[in-house]
Amino acid sequence: MRSFSLDIGDSPTLLDGTAWRLFYSDGSGDLTELALGTSGQYLKSQGATSAPTWDTPEGGGGGTAIIDTDSDTGVETEESEDEDFIRIKLGGDDQIIYCGVFTDEGINAAVDALGADGGKVILAEGTYTIDGEVTIDYNNTTIVGQGRGTILDASGWTPGSALAVIDTNTKNHCVFKDFAIKGYASGSRSNLRAIFDDGDDNTFDNLYVHDF
Repeated sequence: MRSFSLDIGDSPTLLDGTAWRLFYSDGSGDLTELALGTSGQYLKSQGATSAPTWDTPEGGGGGTAIIDTDSDTGVETEESEDEDFIRIKLGGDDQIIYCGVFTDEGINAAVDALGADGGKVILAEGTYTIDGEVTIDYNNTTIVGQGRGTILDASGWTPGSALAVIDTNTKNHCVFKDFAIKGYASGSRSNLRAIFDDGDDNTFDNLYVHDF
C-alpha cells in the first residue's frame, strides 16, 4: 500500500470545515486548491504537465453531451441538457439539429447551435408559436419541416409592430422548405411579412404561406 505525508503548514487547510473544495497536486508535488467552476462547466484535462481547468461545453447555454457515437461511421449524437435540441454530427462540418421547442426562440437556438459552418435544422410536425423573428445567423443554413403539418404561426402578432417571420439577415445559400407560415387572420397586416430575404442564392421550396 502506498503512503504519503501531508504537511498542513505548507498546504491548504483541509480540516477547517469549509465545504465544496477541490485540490490537485502541482508539478512540484504541492497541494493546490482549484476554484470551483460555474454551473454547467466541466473539468478539462490539460495533459500530464498542466493544471486542469474548467470549460464550457460547445452548443449553447444548456451545454451538450455526446450520448452516442457510431464506431463504424463516426456519427455523433448530442442532446442539450434542457432537451431543446438534438445535434447529429455526420462527419466533417455536416450536422443536423432537431428542434424540440415550439417557439421562435427554440428555432433561433437551434440555428445558433449550428455554428459558422451552417447545417440543417429539422422542425417537427406541430405548431411553432412565432412572437419574434427567426433570424438566420450563418450562410449555408437549411430549415426543413414535415410539410403543411409544420406550422410557423404568427397569428398572435400585434398589429402595428413590424415582423418578418423569417429574416435571412444577409446570409447566403440557405434553404427553407416543407413547412407552413401562418399570418394574422384579420385586421391590418401591412407590417407583417412571411419572409424578408436580403441574401443571395437562397431557396424557398414547398412553403404554404397564408393570411398575409
